[in-house]
Amino acid sequence: MDAFLISTMLSDNQARAPIFGLNSVLNLGRPAAVKTGTTNDYRDALTIGYTPELVTGVWVGNANNAPMQSLPGVSGAGPIWNRFMQTALAATPPGNFPVPAGVEQVEVCADTGARPSAACPEKATRWFAVDRPPLPAEADLWQLVRIDKVTGQKAGEFTPAEQVEEKVFKVYPDIYREWAESHGIPQPPSEESTLFDFAPEVTITQPSEGQTVQGVVSVVGVANVPSFASYELQYGISHDPGAFSAAIWGPIGQPTTGGILGQWDTQTLANGPHTLRLVVRDSFGNSYESRVRLFVSNPEPTATTVLPTPTWTPVWTATPEPIVPTSTPISANPPSDSGPVEPPSPLPTPNSP
Repeated sequence: MDAFLISTMLSDNQARAPIFGLNSVLNLGRPAAVKTGTTNDYRDALTIGYTPELVTGVWVGNANNAPMQSLPGVSGAGPIWNRFMQTALAATPPGNFPVPAGVEQVEVCADTGARPSAACPEKATRWFAVDRPPLPAEADLWQLVRIDKVTGQKAGEFTPAEQVEEKVFKVYPDIYREWAESHGIPQPPSEESTLFDFAPEVTITQPSEGQTVQGVVSVVGVANVPSFASYELQYGISHDPGAFSAAIWGPIGQPTTGGILGQWDTQTLANGPHTLRLVVRDSFGNSYESRVRLFVSNPEPTATTVLPTPTWTPVWTATPEPIVPTSTPISANPPSDSGPVEPPSPLPTPNSP
């Protein structure tokens, strides 16, 4: 089983392409496991490879053991190995290495060998021993890292989703971080943002879900989020409103960790289902909310008898006619023996209009 797994690795032309290219002398055009070797001072150059039918090793070097002039195994021994294998196998049909029991093919990230993470740019299928599967996706070097858009640091546990940007990094272990950055492989920020350092608390505790309310209702709850800006109360008609009113209380510029949030006057509302909403905003424009579904039930107004308003009709009276004096003057000193003086005639009674 282990020999088979090694053979599949050494015969993977795609795996060695980043170093040798797809059309190097190590590619026979058929399944062939091959390994090159070069000593540090170029005294020896090796290419050893095999197919299911034939194994061949080629050594290149000076007979006096003197170093060669920068000649590696793939350039010195590789061409010889290729020509010999092509000639020796010319009449033999290509064959695959026989698959033993206890192995299986698994999809992995092509350049890391771990199960592919969501950020893996290229996937491949590889052979693995059943009892030695690849590392999980969490161990893949390719990772989506959550970045706080405000600080540029790693997003924290409580950073709101609207404030997070996901970026792809090939994340190397800390001991290789400097090496990766020096080779142009960006690494994620090492510090975590503390801008959002606690869980938002946004809830209406009174009135409670499903409660029947009337009159002026005191709303109790909690409105507290990181980088708090304001909160307000709104209402909507029905238990699934398509829109909410303008603020019926607020905006209030101070958070509260428990207590009266404001008042809701239901007296002008039609009886029936309503939804009360608490909206809390932070200084970055993020909003959080809490809703409770309620029933408004105000007393119906009592019927009253309305008396008609009396009308006023003016009554007109006639103007008295002036008294015209007679031509006979009345003596100022009547004779004492003339008897009692008759009173003048009464004024005329005004006619009704």
